[in-house]
Amino acid sequence: MKKKKPSPLCSSSIEVPVNNIITKVLVDTGAAISLIHETTLQNMKHKPIDACSLKEVHTANSGFISLIGLVHLNVQVNHLNTGVDVYVTRDLVCPMLLGRDWIQMNHVNINFYTNRIYLHGGITSVPLVPIPRHEPLIMSLQHTITIPPFHEKFISGYVPIKSSNDVLFTPNLALQHTKLVLVPHAILHIRDYHGIISIRNDTHRSKTIPRHTSLGLISQSTEQLNINIIHKQTTNNRNPPSISSSLVSCTHCASQFCNEQELYQHFLICCNKHLLCENKTVDALVKHIKDPTQRMKAYLIIHQYEQLF
Repeated sequence: MKKKKPSPLCSSSIEVPVNNIITKVLVDTGAAISLIHETTLQNMKHKPIDACSLKEVHTANSGFISLIGLVHLNVQVNHLNTGVDVYVTRDLVCPMLLGRDWIQMNHVNINFYTNRIYLHGGITSVPLVPIPRHEPLIMSLQHTITIPPFHEKFISGYVPIKSSNDVLFTPNLALQHTKLVLVPHAILHIRDYHGIISIRNDTHRSKTIPRHTSLGLISQSTEQLNINIIHKQTTNNRNPPSISSSLVSCTHCASQFCNEQELYQHFLICCNKHLLCENKTVDALVKHIKDPTQRMKAYLIIHQYEQLF
């Protein structure tokens, strides 16, 4: 039996004619209104832009988008013409966005299993735009959460990928700054369009994060990312190949030694005069090791990689 090829990763964007100009449009269930970038609109023939009482809208990340005016556009999905009033802005990060006003009016269903968007119960449909492998994807919150003071919650974030292993999650800095919460970087497994991250509230007040908030970005591959890499130290001394050069050089004063035993004695006698507190800490970490050789090796390793502690 011939194996079915996996479907490509897709965004919730479509490419359709807008006022007869093919445009990449983001269909966003988290946006209440529809928006178009002023530059995108300039490439189209359109009706005059009307003034609007709404001057700005707030985003899920507590930012805001300034609005220039309102214009009526025609979005054509195959044979179906759909009219929509769209707010014009210079702050949009994509060419055009169709929000819940257009989605509800046209009974839109975004299906990530078939990678298509359906209108009016399937009268017509259009494929979603595939996402390039190198392009980061947004992880968003599907349900509003409240984190009590001094609590940590593990939450399930939504991403437009059915499954993937070892993706890198980079938290949304704006979310951390505005809500005063801690969201760590993480390596995630994506299962059924969801990944698990943690959010910690170290303040005296409860923190509520609304649904559809952007939690951060995930990257498809971590192969070329230097994550917690300790670069090998190089020295000019001529040591036997069996002895690591990084173990015979003092990490504090750069003095060179022929073997581990001499370096160990150096730490205990010389550096101990200037790093008394640190050495006491290291002593406490290795004192449970009964074998003197193993204790010495552990002592040297802790000194070598002290930057990690």
